[in-house]
Amino acid sequence: FYARGLLGSGGAPRSAPPPPPLAARQLDAALAKRLLDAAAAGIAPSVSAPSAATLRQAAGARRQALAIEYDRALFAGAFSAAGGYDTSLGGASALSQPEALQYGFDLSALALFTLLSEARLPRKELAACYARVGEELLVAVAAATPAPPQQAAGSASSLSDILRGVRALLDALQRGGYLAAYAIDDGDADEGLWQQRSSLSSTRLTVTLTDSAALRAALLLNGRGVSPELARPLLSAFFASRGAEVTEQSDFFLDGEYRENPKEYRPTQQLLSFTIAPSGAPR
Repeated sequence: FYARGLLGSGGAPRSAPPPPPLAARQLDAALAKRLLDAAAAGIAPSVSAPSAATLRQAAGARRQALAIEYDRALFAGAFSAAGGYDTSLGGASALSQPEALQYGFDLSALALFTLLSEARLPRKELAACYARVGEELLVAVAAATPAPPQQAAGSASSLSDILRGVRALLDALQRGGYLAAYAIDDGDADEGLWQQRSSLSSTRLTVTLTDSAALRAALLLNGRGVSPELARPLLSAFFASRGAEVTEQSDFFLDGEYRENPKEYRPTQQLLSFTIAPSGAPR
């Protein structure tokens, strides 16, 4: 589309004034704190922080330095096509927002995961860090979800039980304001194949997150080896707790509106793709 637009117009696509960002969404204050505290608890051992509280303080000190870059992405789009922003035109810095408001939460997530990015962990250590983050998040969010059915020791949950649990967790995030909306593509799910615990049991799930409270932080850290999107480690930890293994995962951003100028790219969704299988099943 963008290449065709360039060829058809005979030059670079025109830039339009960036639309103002949506008003910050209110988050449940208790949930917002639990999510950020859980992320800090998982990250702290990997960055030699004495405690999650100490890491939260360090991240708080970084918010001001990161606010300019964050505000530019918020007001001018992912690639800052407008060359910046003008607070006199109605833009209020995310720095002034508490963590119970969407952009204040996002800025704090950016600060936490910037510290993780700067640690430059080897891949194996980074994976262990995210596993801890996921386990902490699962405890933080599970308090707001219905109790799952009891699972026999050493057994894998049914695929239908896993899908119900995924929806329960995402419902909790949506009720708490972390997500504006979500959708799950489970068209690949087949309970019969799952129960075979064979190489045919692998199942692909795609979760679409709309306007996550960590969306812009994730955009700003894209390509730096870390992502502050909390739903990904949360769901990975849930799969593990239900006797399922994540064999592949990927994520990408989606702007639901075509824009003539690619520099005005403003994603509103993040797609998380998981391939899961019963733990121990042959591949």
